[in-house]
Amino acid sequence: KIKGRLAKARRTLKKDKTDEAQAKSLGFHQEAIKAYEADVLWREKAQASLLPNLKTYDTAIQTTIGLRLQERLTDVQAKGVASCLSVHRNISLEF
Repeated sequence: KIKGRLAKARRTLKKDKTDEAQAKSLGFHQEAIKAYEADVLWREKAQASLLPNLKTYDTAIQTTIGLRLQERLTDVQAKGVASCLSVHRNISLEF
């Protein structure tokens, strides 16, 4: 929204240099400023209320989600993966 309003203000001034066009461009600029202030306010509220919960969640899942993308597994993770893959399979029927 911010970028679009600023682009409209720029295009309006680029097309026409009259006082009416300048007033219209100024209106688009004011809308962009209001959208920016609303976005900053939302981000400040989110940082205060959501960020601690997101950090807790990230800490809780960091050892389980994305396990294959890690360069090296911890000992606990390696033992857990090894136990899952060490189930005996009878492959005699495949010969």
